[in-house]
Amino acid sequence: MPPASHDTAIRALRVATNEALARRDPLGVADFFQPDALVMVSSGLLLIGAEQLSAYLRQLFADPHHMGIFRSTDTVYGGATTAAESGSWFVRRRSQRFDGRYLARWDRGADGWKIAGEFFVLVAQEARTGEP
Repeated sequence: MPPASHDTAIRALRVATNEALARRDPLGVADFFQPDALVMVSSGLLLIGAEQLSAYLRQLFADPHHMGIFRSTDTVYGGATTAAESGSWFVRRRSQRFDGRYLARWDRGADGWKIAGEFFVLVAQEARTGEP
């Protein structure tokens, strides 16, 4: 069976990262990142490395108001060893929803495709009322 194209592989990996986020599994999420990955969260905080990402997610998941994170791939461009993925994301809290856009760089190495960097931009924030 031929290997999956970069588009198919990265879309499947994004689904798997969403599943790890839904499980509130910071180590599971970090497994999709290179050890030295750079992540710029929408607040402007720069996370350097999968360990910092995991620590950030542990803190986020411990917040009782945190209700979920989801990313949706729009496009994947790339070649044999490097690809760019762009899409939309949202974070839900009990009384707020944050929406934005993201760009991810994926590199393929001996362990397959891993995220080398992600950049998140907040484009909308809304208060939510009447919902748990």
